[in-house]
Parts: sequence; structure tokens; C-alpha cells
Amino acid sequence: YGTEGLVQSEALLTRDGLFDKSVYGTEKKKASSSSKSKRRGALKRNNESSGKMKVYHGYLASSYHTAIISGFSLISSYLESVASSGNRVKAVVIGLGAGLLTMFLHGCMQSMQIEGVELDPVMLNLARDYFGFTEDKRMKV
Repeated sequence: YGTEGLVQSEALLTRDGLFDKSVYGTEKKKASSSSKSKRRGALKRNNESSGKMKVYHGYLASSYHTAIISGFSLISSYLESVASSGNRVKAVVIGLGAGLLTMFLHGCMQSMQIEGVELDPVMLNLARDYFGFTEDKRMKV
């Protein structure tokens, strides 16, 4: 159906891979236009002095991924029992894409052994080169 231009991966970029809520304007009080411009100037200076932009893997920007993760609440007692016994839950993610879902799972579910399946080696290279995807003993492709 001509979905070549469809964006399927969306990520939150941060400086040095850390998420700082203060940088993203979570301030609740109303500010005057002069204080807004001061804040923007300070933000610009902070960003210029910071390191390279990186993908923050502790956040899912995609509502599709969020819906998938919500399914884990249905088996939460099982996941807790496996984690408390020191065993690993095995999970397979079919279609690695940018690796954002697998990296999120890897970070928040320490008792999970994840295997990603991707047919296109270009996708794996893009995930590694641009989205911070890494493999280790708990995550393989």
C-alpha cells in the first residue's frame, strides 16, 4: 500500500542519554515573555555546552509500543515470581525496527532474556548506529 514513508520509530533525544525533566519545560507557574526568553537563552547555552544527543531508552514515544507494554500488566504476578526466583523470562520481539522496544524492555525488566528477530540487516545497522541499540548477554538479535 505504499508505506515507504511511514514513520514507525519515534524516540526521545537527550544530552548524554540522561533525561532531565527541567530541560523539557515542566515548570507550572506562568512566566512573563521576558522570563521566557531568559529561560530559552539558558536552555540554549546549556544544550550548546552539553554532549552529543542520544536516545533515551527509558521512554516510549510510540503509542503502539506503549500498548504492547500495557499487556505485561496482565502477567505481572508471573513476572514477579520469575524475578524473585532468580530465573529469566524469555521474550521474542519480531521486527526489531530501531530497537526502541527491545531497549526499553531490557532496561526496565532485568529478569527478561530478549531475542529480537529482524530479516533486514540494514535495520539492525540503523538501530545500532542511530538509535543506540546494543546487544549483551540478555539481548540478542
